[in-house]
Amino acid sequence: MKQSKEDFIKKYSLLCNQQLIDKNKESEWFDTAKLGFKEEIGNRDLLDESEQEKKKVFNGIELPSQPKIWIGFLIALLLIVAGMSYIILGKPELIFILFYVLTLSAYLFWIYCIHKLHVILRGLTGGRHPVTATRAAVFQLIPFFNIYWIFKWPIEFSKSINKIGETSMIHGFIIGLLFLLSLIISKIDASSGIISLFLLTLYLNKKLLVTRNKIKLANLKIIPTENVRT
Repeated sequence: MKQSKEDFIKKYSLLCNQQLIDKNKESEWFDTAKLGFKEEIGNRDLLDESEQEKKKVFNGIELPSQPKIWIGFLIALLLIVAGMSYIILGKPELIFILFYVLTLSAYLFWIYCIHKLHVILRGLTGGRHPVTATRAAVFQLIPFFNIYWIFKWPIEFSKSINKIGETSMIHGFIIGLLFLLSLIISKIDASSGIISLFLLTLYLNKKLLVTRNKIKLANLKIIPTENVRT
């Protein structure tokens, strides 16, 4: 006797979520069975593992990829090359302009990385991380206030990562202090300061990536308490 779509819906409604996800990995489907399955899995708002990975979805929030920290190191390398060019070729005016553009680019890219890291962390915590991505980035641009802020956001960042519990971070105050020292060093030796700045950012990025991957593997359920603002 041929089964209808309704019969398959009733059959699949008896399966748990994990069984439905496993069922979705099967390659052989009858059209009627597929229609029944897709309706049931759609009702439960489930995605299979490949779809989750493709969309990088965590609890209904589509997260961006991790920031490409290597760009910061590339800018530092260009600064070293520019310094060597000055020694060899001279032309201080041209080198000064190049130094200014590269240093400013490095700083703005660092701000961009801060923003992106907070977008991801806010998503992983279901909006519970207290610092929005916009505040994290914009407040770091405010003169004098940014001295306080360079300690504040790393402290909150570290607290949120440690609260999730999938990995541990050093205290945010230490990170903030090292960030401040890196910026001071960049005024004396731009390339060294920028390398230090992005080494610290790489540390944050790695901790966030470990947390993100462990949440995905453990299939932890994170319930948003508010809309994630960026």
